[in-house]
Amino acid sequence: MVVDDETTVLAVAKQMVELLGLKVITAVDGRDALDRFKAYEGVIDCILLDLTMPHMGGEETFDALYRLDSKVQVLISSGYTEHNVARRFEGRQIAGFIQKPYDVDELRDALHRLIGSATRPH
Repeated sequence: MVVDDETTVLAVAKQMVELLGLKVITAVDGRDALDRFKAYEGVIDCILLDLTMPHMGGEETFDALYRLDSKVQVLISSGYTEHNVARRFEGRQIAGFIQKPYDVDELRDALHRLIGSATRPH
């Protein structure tokens, strides 16, 4: 699942994930992500989660997702540096970080580390 409040970023990230041969569910904010995560229970392998969003930010969304499934694989996406994000998520079990802007190769590598060979081009 890709979660981002910026429609252009969401559309591009969705295209990148599909280019990698994966199915993707999108969500426009944290609340939408929680609703979709519940609706697709057991189907979502990982979540690419924007850090800064209105209504429910990345940290709050992560915590809510983790309460629903403590094994959820969340890749945080942000324009902030990895160091800043690591401080904000200290003590939480995030699966990884990818800094915006990223390209399809960086996204493939990050997803490959999380879900393995499913992200290799066919």
